[in-house]
Amino acid sequence: MPGENGAPVSKAFTKEDAGEEAPLARARPEGRRPLTPEGHARALGEVARLREQERPRLLRDPSPGGRDQLRALDSRLRELTSLLEVAEVVEAATEGGSAAFGAWVTTLDEAGQRGTVRLVGPDEADPRQGLVSVASPVGRALLGRRPGDTALVERPRGPTELQVVAVRFHGGAGT
Repeated sequence: MPGENGAPVSKAFTKEDAGEEAPLARARPEGRRPLTPEGHARALGEVARLREQERPRLLRDPSPGGRDQLRALDSRLRELTSLLEVAEVVEAATEGGSAAFGAWVTTLDEAGQRGTVRLVGPDEADPRQGLVSVASPVGRALLGRRPGDTALVERPRGPTELQVVAVRFHGGAGT
């Protein structure tokens, strides 16, 4: 479902749409854009894969569908290149117990369901993968919280409380 600027609207903390990975960049970046080291590496890897594998394959495809795919690929390359030009790689803190950019935050919701998300920049947010933008309602609510704190998240269906169980700055959702 597109938002007001045509970009996809994230569905944080939903179990819908499991499967294919969301794009790393969603809109033309303005100013410096924060990326985790992993997000930066994913963007570089995608650029390399598109240039070295996909583009040469599509250049050999003379069909109208191949030309359409090539235009879409070139658009994606421009988008990623633009993002990488203004990307600021932000290392996660290694100390401190409060949630900040790059932190893995484990929470309990009002129904007792446990969830772990990583706080990232808007360009690498993908809630299905546990990557939540610091600019999203969930991200804003969790920033600065410590284990034991409660965060009030304003959602379209109404506010909900999340209790912060743990904050980590390394490892993944499963560690």
